[in-house]
Amino acid sequence: MDLLAEKTLTALFKRGRCSTTDLKEMTGGKPRLIKHRIDEWLAPAGLVKQCGTRPHAGNDVRVFKLTTEGHRYVSDQWSDLAHYALREEVLDAAREMNKEMGLVRDLLDEIRDNQSDLEESVEAVEDEAEDERGNLKSEFGQWRERVKELEKENEELREKVKELGKRVEANEERSKKTKKIAEEAWAWTVGSWITNARDHDDGQQLPWMDVRGKIRSVVARNGPDEKRHEKVSRKFREWTWGED
Repeated sequence: MDLLAEKTLTALFKRGRCSTTDLKEMTGGKPRLIKHRIDEWLAPAGLVKQCGTRPHAGNDVRVFKLTTEGHRYVSDQWSDLAHYALREEVLDAAREMNKEMGLVRDLLDEIRDNQSDLEESVEAVEDEAEDERGNLKSEFGQWRERVKELEKENEELREKVKELGKRVEANEERSKKTKKIAEEAWAWTVGSWITNARDHDDGQQLPWMDVRGKIRSVVARNGPDEKRHEKVSRKFREWTWGED
């Protein structure tokens, strides 16, 4: 008994009465094969019997049901049906694998067909690589000499950078000294302005006290004391050199 016969018995067990058309839908088998299983296997074994006919598409189709022996057989073999279902899944997987193996075979055939072309290409590449290797050896010698020249030029540039660094340091030192001298000179000048401003009690602003309006506002805001000199000097540094 094969899987289609087992499916036929299971369908009759579940439905009770089934025509060959019903069995086709439930088992997925071909009507010719289903009829063969019933007439040649199941009916002679006393598991299935015809119980009438049913009209279908202008024809009368036979209707079958399980015999008592058929019910007993299905009940006894019910646990085996899971095995058959699993076997069907395995068969489907095997068919799918065979299909994939066919694709693999086709791919292998294509690889074999291209193998000769690949071998010829490899030989051509090897010949070209050999020629290129000779050219590279010659170019490598030239680049080696060029690297030596660049190293020498790089060493000369390092010496120039060191010399420029010393010049920058010297310029920064001179800049600091110049800045300090300018601040001291301006502080002395502002101190003289502040002293002169103290001596005028009439509140008159002197024209030379207005340096873009900033010194005049600082003097008027801070008053005639010693801190005024420090604040004005600090403002001068900010206006002249930027904030510290």
